[in-house]
Amino acid sequence: RRERGSDGPALLTPAEAAAQEEKFRRYRALAAAGGDPARGRELFAALCLACHQQAGQGAQVGPALDGVGLTGIEALLRTLLTPSAAMESAYRTYRVVTRDGTVHEGFLAADTAEALVLRLPGAPDRRIPRGEVRTAAYLARSLMPEGLLEGLAPEQASDLLAHLQSLR
Repeated sequence: RRERGSDGPALLTPAEAAAQEEKFRRYRALAAAGGDPARGRELFAALCLACHQQAGQGAQVGPALDGVGLTGIEALLRTLLTPSAAMESAYRTYRVVTRDGTVHEGFLAADTAEALVLRLPGAPDRRIPRGEVRTAAYLARSLMPEGLLEGLAPEQASDLLAHLQSLR
């Protein structure tokens, strides 16, 4: 990979770009196959609501997913397959290295004169007093994990995509 810079994702080589396009083609076909939205809702609850909210349910780590189906399949796939490629700045990974060398990463939930507060899915907020912070900065990486769809069986991916497209 060629580095783009600290504010964006790395640029893809031609081979990586071709592989990525093949991945998008495969998941476009799975979305077009028409999965079962009811089964997809169960996957959504298990995989997505740990970080996102929808209809008032779930966590507040990532953006709310109300109406996400209105964005279209290309936007959904871009978000799911390449979460760090185009993300809202508020959802970038924030890294804090403390004076003892411990590395903490998460969503920056609060930045005050006294402390930084990091939020991670399924865990209580972590408050790091300013006096313990050696360095703190945003990374050019989303908190959303890479490979979320790739970890699913094809039928599960179709089901999840069907449910996401139904969220209008």
